[in-house]
Amino acid sequence: MKPISFVVTAVALTLSAAALSLGQTRTAATAVIPSVTVEIAEQPDSPLNLSIDEKLAPQMMGAPLKLTNTSASSVSAFVLLIKTGKYEESDMVFVLKGIAPAAYHIQGVSMQGMPQAAGNRVVSVDYVQFDDGRSWGADSLGKAKSVHAYLDARALAISRVKELLAGQDDTDFMRAIDIFRSSSYSENVPLAGRQPRPGTDFTAKGYEDILSILRRMPKRSDEAKELARKLELMQLQ
Repeated sequence: MKPISFVVTAVALTLSAAALSLGQTRTAATAVIPSVTVEIAEQPDSPLNLSIDEKLAPQMMGAPLKLTNTSASSVSAFVLLIKTGKYEESDMVFVLKGIAPAAYHIQGVSMQGMPQAAGNRVVSVDYVQFDDGRSWGADSLGKAKSVHAYLDARALAISRVKELLAGQDDTDFMRAIDIFRSSSYSENVPLAGRQPRPGTDFTAKGYEDILSILRRMPKRSDEAKELARKLELMQLQ
């Protein structure tokens, strides 16, 4: 285990401003979030090297985790395992254009998902999916199936966009999809003896992410929304 010198420092949050109530002054309530240390597990064989980009800390909630691809293949998705004492959380991340060899991706590690008193956050890579179909990791959280479901559904949606735009200028639509960087989904891992919550439908998520991109396009917005409508109808068939 290698401790990271990065610490998310204590923060004071004002919960309510001073107010007048029935002629009496009520003082503001303040909550203090304790400092949290982030540690990175030793994984010398991992294709993703983890570090903390401290320059980005003021711009992000939580720890700015930098994942550098040290492999020879592009990474299309990865799953992080975040442990705090007996509590565990998964962070599943899908990078639309992939993380090319020697390139990196910045991912914020949330500090709010687990009890503050539970201890330091220990981050490790649980699963990596490559563009060429290979994978790496123990997949101890069993997320590989969800990763494949999301990626397959997203690829299907993109192929249908191209099909619907066949013979037309699809430049603006494909550019809007290309500039969308990533999607991430965090889930708490049930404690021993507790029933897991109903799982997320990642087939639907992968498809709907493309619908969402089209619906938010500022350029050619009417055409994009109509394209999304047709794409959604194809999903329901």
